[in-house]
Amino acid sequence: MVVDDIDITGFSFSGLIFDCDGTLADTGELHLRSFQEALAQQGFAMDADWYHARGGLARVELLQCFRSEFGIDLDCRRAAWQSIAAFGAMASRVRPIAATARIIEQFQGEIPMAVASNAERPVVLATLKAIGMLEAFSAIVTITEAIVPKPAPRVFLMAADLLRLPPEECLVFEDSAEGLTAALAARMKAVDVRPYRTR
Repeated sequence: MVVDDIDITGFSFSGLIFDCDGTLADTGELHLRSFQEALAQQGFAMDADWYHARGGLARVELLQCFRSEFGIDLDCRRAAWQSIAAFGAMASRVRPIAATARIIEQFQGEIPMAVASNAERPVVLATLKAIGMLEAFSAIVTITEAIVPKPAPRVFLMAADLLRLPPEECLVFEDSAEGLTAALAARMKAVDVRPYRTR
């Protein structure tokens, strides 16, 4: 279990951009439960190991992967909205990830910060509210606005634009291969927070 502070002294940056799920907030188990509740309404079950092996995928993309891999007749759009509703009902139980919370505390009010997430806007807003970080960010970009999920760089490029910064001046914090790929494609520096995350 690693709880050390994230060392970013070797980076030069003018703004910070954070992924949300798994980076700012410990949401994995709640998202799993929300998917399981939604799928149960159509008579299907999602295994925890299958879900955790695909962290970083956008909601609809993950559901489409599930439908394709198991050859089932799943209404992905219906399951997506039902899982969003289920997560919203549980969002108050979300907890922050300590290592990135300390970064927020260090730089809030000093440099511009944004969130760039593959999750839908209602999910991200509910999560940030639950962990007391909603007011920390001057920009929030989600899959709702970006449309194209990570590993495409669009969500990060939109965040940099809203911060009025060149991509090269942004430092990204991420916890997934898709997110790190997207950050590098956006010409941004990136920190993988997984070694610093308490499990």
